[in-house]
This record gives sequence, C-alpha cells and structure tokens, in this order.
Amino acid sequence: MGVKSNRREFLQTGAVVGAGFWVTGRQSAWAQEKGPNAKLNVASIGVGGRGRASLDACKNENIVAVCDIDDNPLDKACKDFPKAKRYNDYRKMIEECQKEIDAVTVGTPDHHHAPAAVRARRRRAEPDQDQPSRPPSGASGRRRRPPAAIGRRRGASSRPRRSAS
Repeated sequence: MGVKSNRREFLQTGAVVGAGFWVTGRQSAWAQEKGPNAKLNVASIGVGGRGRASLDACKNENIVAVCDIDDNPLDKACKDFPKAKRYNDYRKMIEECQKEIDAVTVGTPDHHHAPAAVRARRRRAEPDQDQPSRPPSGASGRRRRPPAAIGRRRGASSRPRRSAS
C-alpha cells in the first residue's frame, strides 16, 4: 500500500524540491562548463579597418586567434594580443581552434562575410559580423521603385493615353 498524502504535504514537498533546484542550480551532463561571468574565447577574422574596431571591442575577453590575409594589420594585432594564435587563412583557424573558440568576429569585405560566418557557425562558434549573411526576408534582387512624385495620384500613369482609332 502507498503512503497517503494530503495537499498540504504535497505543496510542502514541492516547495522544498523547487528551492533545492533554485539554490544549487541545474547541474546536468550538457550544462555549460563556464559560469555566466567567465570570459569568452574570441577569434577574429579580419583585423584591419572595421575588423580592428570589432577586435578592440572584445579586448576584455580572451582573444585566442587572429586572422588576416594582410600581414601589416595582423602583425599589429599579434603585438597587441600576444597570447593569440596567428593565421592567414580563416578556414585553417576555425578548423584548428574549434574547441577553444566561443565567438568569432568577422571583419572582412562583403563577399567573405557569409562564408566565414557560416563556417564559424557550423563549428559551434557564434559569429559577430557587421554585414548580414543574407538579405532581409522578403527582399528581392530587384531595385525598388521610387515613391510616386508629390502631388500625383497613386497609381496614375505619367504617359498620355492613346486615342482609340
């Protein structure tokens, strides 16, 4: 036979269990290894120009890797972040550092934003990029028509009508 419990005992037991989870926190096999206040491990793709501004915005985090095809800004970034690994190819950087990287800044020309961001995301690193990796939803490749001229009725044609002859 089971033990009978009333509503009061049920609520007390539930409150104790809930308070236990609240105090200890949820511990599970897939819980994050780092606490919420831990620093992120950031890699940077493109460290010259706008990419340098993104890198400087993350200077309080752990910069683990920097990548640029131009050696001049890469040398400066390596001097400012001596613990960071140096790369000239972002594909190689993401492949070799994928276990260490939590986030990636992408500061490359427009045609490299999407490939770099997609590759980083597939390796479970969250990319931060200045350009969108795809056009906004509903956008098409066509240019939008300019708004109708002031004082003209909407939908009215500016061409004269043909005579029916």
